[in-house]
Amino acid sequence: WALAEVKAAFTLRHASAMLGKGPEYGGSNPEPLTSTPEYLEYNPTGLVPTLIIEGEGSKPSQGIFESATIVRYIARKYDADGEVFKCSTPEDEARASSWMDYCGGNLSDTGGQIPAMVNHSTRLAEKDRDPAKLAEAVVGFSKRLGLLEEQLAKTQAFVAGQEFTVADVPVGCVVNRYIVAQLVLKERHPEQPLDGKVDTPSIEAWHERLKERPAFY
Repeated sequence: WALAEVKAAFTLRHASAMLGKGPEYGGSNPEPLTSTPEYLEYNPTGLVPTLIIEGEGSKPSQGIFESATIVRYIARKYDADGEVFKCSTPEDEARASSWMDYCGGNLSDTGGQIPAMVNHSTRLAEKDRDPAKLAEAVVGFSKRLGLLEEQLAKTQAFVAGQEFTVADVPVGCVVNRYIVAQLVLKERHPEQPLDGKVDTPSIEAWHERLKERPAFY
């Protein structure tokens, strides 16, 4: 998404461990790409995402991992003047980075809620999806969104203020999983209750604004 925002050329390769397990998961590789020595050379955590920067010739020279770090690199590399991400000064970057790091520490690591939302909404084979587990994850995740909801109610625009910044990318990616999970429940399992779910109208309005961006996907 960030690369598309700055119109940088790139090749996207799915490396999800689940997508590597076979056709029932949408993939065909017998082993997950993330467990190969080649992948671990660039990302020793064995997780996604990884941005591989091509060196001279055809051999990649460097791997960058951790979502916030990748987005910050893209902004500095391709948007130094801040035309897209509005982070041309240290102060602008710091304001946005605060929310990026908050997301990494408080929203991304949610005790299994995000993997549950992804697995039981889209990733697992249909027969293995459990709407009750999906609903439980949505309800639990909604309770973590209080501070973000307050911030977006305050700005009425984007995460770090009135303009789109690097903060909106990693936070938006995480929240998108929550939005998609709710849509799946509404469309496929309308009978599944969401008892205890916290309403997040400002977050949902912000997500609609993100969807208006051509690069968003």
